[in-house]
Amino acid sequence: MEQETFKYFAFISYSHQDQKIARKLQKRLQNYHLPSALQQSHPDLPKNLKPIFIDEAYLLPDETLKNAIQKNLEQSNYLLLICSPNSAKSPYVNDEVKFFIESGRLNRIIPIIVGGVPHSGGATECFPQAILDLPRDDELLGIDVQKFGENDSFLRVIAAMLKLDITYFISWEKRQQRKKASVYTSVLVALLTLAVILVPPPYSKVFAENVMDNILGAYVRAGHQYENLYALTECAVNHPENFSQALQLYKNQISFEGMTNKNSVNYLREMIKTGKVMPWSRKPMRQNECEELLTLADSRENEYSTFASVLEFVMTDDFARRYYASQYTGLLHDLLKTDADISSALYQIVCAPHVTGKYSDGSATAKRFESLLETVPKQNEHLKADEADKAREKLTALKGARKKFSADLNSCGVFERYSKKNFH
Repeated sequence: MEQETFKYFAFISYSHQDQKIARKLQKRLQNYHLPSALQQSHPDLPKNLKPIFIDEAYLLPDETLKNAIQKNLEQSNYLLLICSPNSAKSPYVNDEVKFFIESGRLNRIIPIIVGGVPHSGGATECFPQAILDLPRDDELLGIDVQKFGENDSFLRVIAAMLKLDITYFISWEKRQQRKKASVYTSVLVALLTLAVILVPPPYSKVFAENVMDNILGAYVRAGHQYENLYALTECAVNHPENFSQALQLYKNQISFEGMTNKNSVNYLREMIKTGKVMPWSRKPMRQNECEELLTLADSRENEYSTFASVLEFVMTDDFARRYYASQYTGLLHDLLKTDADISSALYQIVCAPHVTGKYSDGSATAKRFESLLETVPKQNEHLKADEADKAREKLTALKGARKKFSADLNSCGVFERYSKKNFH
């Protein structure tokens, strides 16, 4: 297909106030795989829709913003325009749209309306001026998320890029989803029935082991986030001449594949209902702290990405480096160390009382548990031999300290300068 000649399948144009929406769209599109049955009936279609360009993910530190944006617009097959009153006022968004129009690719612009009203003027206008100036015959209608809903709008974006009949594609996708739901329901009913018959209280070992595995995975993933960003900050302080290489390494280590935290939390809640103690430790599970640990890495993902972007700005902007580098890296160090202490306190409360039996007897499960823990040595240095109750008291103080460090970071001035200079 024609899009194979482009480096990027699509370029997402958005205002910084709509960043969360843009990042979510990029993530969903890059994780989308065209079903095999549809590929068989349309063999010319691609298997996936990646890469999708978004400025904060792909811009290199040695590029000027304007040159980089223009180069990546040229290398993008489609322009996905996040339309809102925010983007309507953004000169950057308007320039990106004008570039596509002047390149003769008006039909490759797909407006996605997430707020406001097209052609309404004033505070509710969601189209940039470049679209409003189009002749009536060239008017773009856009995909209205407020009208179609998030999922249907997402499918409409895919259909528009792949030149598929929208009505057929959406109805086809919904049929597939119903089939999957039916199969999953049947399997779940069968498994639950079997569990009722075969598994005695207090806890199903299958439930318990799944919860422990997911808890460990969450602790390790949070540890990787902490150690990667801490290493980048250390490089900025001690070896600034190597910062560009360290930054590229950090970006290569970022994983956008989230854990199934919702499923893990549901597993935990179901386990709590079925009994009172873990099968090997004979101790109850701390549900609130367990849920907090399961969702810890996801809650940090966007925040750490922003911290890294601001650190990149500090190291590449002469004014910011002169006036903010020492203060910002110092505060970031303190916050990251506190994060490691929080992760370790949660581990001490949730995992330590239950790391017995299969998790400490030399079995395959125990060896896997140990090898995973070894991948986050710096975070493990923060583990203390406190009893769970002491760790619980310590956790409250740590959360208060983190709140203070976060407030100090946000008030040190660099975020305001970063936002003005780098975003729409």
